[in-house]
Amino acid sequence: MPTLARRSRFCLAAAVLVAAVIALGLLVGWRPVTETDGEVLEEMIEHRDTATTSVMTLITNVFSPGGTIALGVLVAALLVWRRSAASAVFVLGSTAVAAAATLALKYTFARQRPPLIDHLANETDYGFPSGHVTGTTALLLATTVAVTASWTARRRLLALLVPAAVIGAVAASRLYLGVHWFSDTAAGFAIGLAGVAVGLAVLPPASWARWDRQLADTVRRRRASRTHPV
Repeated sequence: MPTLARRSRFCLAAAVLVAAVIALGLLVGWRPVTETDGEVLEEMIEHRDTATTSVMTLITNVFSPGGTIALGVLVAALLVWRRSAASAVFVLGSTAVAAAATLALKYTFARQRPPLIDHLANETDYGFPSGHVTGTTALLLATTVAVTASWTARRRLLALLVPAAVIGAVAASRLYLGVHWFSDTAAGFAIGLAGVAVGLAVLPPASWARWDRQLADTVRRRRASRTHPV
């Protein structure tokens, strides 16, 4: 597929995902949505126990917004160390776009979280979309794209099982701890996907090698000019 057509498709995918989240945000008061949200929350509350609460709390803390930032910086540093600055920019950029979109949507819809009596974690901001799920989705999927860019299609598909499992665990932890409705986590997943789609449209893997060469050439020229000033 030509690069321009590929980028257009990723832009379209991002737009569709964001539109779907906006539509969901407008429908959170619709009975089928509220019933599903309520049923999922009740199911989670009924199956709480001390051991599971400890595990879910650990998961939600590791993949908190602060944790996601720390993990993102670590991933970017490792990618730069592998001499792939472009892939590092892709990972950080995709995650940042998703985070910014989530913040904007939170204040646009100003949706309240489940009742405080059901909370097992301290959360005070708006709930739609889930920031934990957004950040985890964007970071892990973008990292997977960066790491597996040169792999075969089959291996890349199998590699997606790892982030899928972690994203599912993070979403489950937010629901279990009673700080999000199911629709919040679904929206967070969609926005995370949209962030990666934007990253693929702006800085696709096919352009990374050229981008890295240009960056390396620029660095060499600057070093040469400092060593041998005119």
